Amino acid sequence: MQVSIDETTLRKIADKTGGQYFRATDNTSLGKIYGQIAKLETTAIEQDQFTEYHQYYALFVVIAMLIAIGAFVLRGTILRRLP
Repeated sequence: MQVSIDETTLRKIADKTGGQYFRATDNTSLGKIYGQIAKLETTAIEQDQFTEYHQYYALFVVIAMLIAIGAFVLRGTILRRLP
C-alpha cells in the first residue's frame, strides 16, 4: 500500500529529539527494525502494585456461633441426655 509521508520532516524531528527514524517497506525491513530497537538500551520501570484482599473469616465465625448456639439449645431439649 502506498503511503505518502514527509520523511525529511520526520528525520529532522528524530535528529532534534535525539531519536531515530525507521521506515519499513516490507516484512524483512520491519524485522530488521525490530532487531535494532531490541538492541537499544532498556529502562527499568518501577510500578506500584496494590492488592485488594477480601476477608471472609467473619462468615465462618457467624456460622460457628450459630452451630454452637444451636447445640446449646438442642442440648436442653431434643438431644437431652437421660441419666
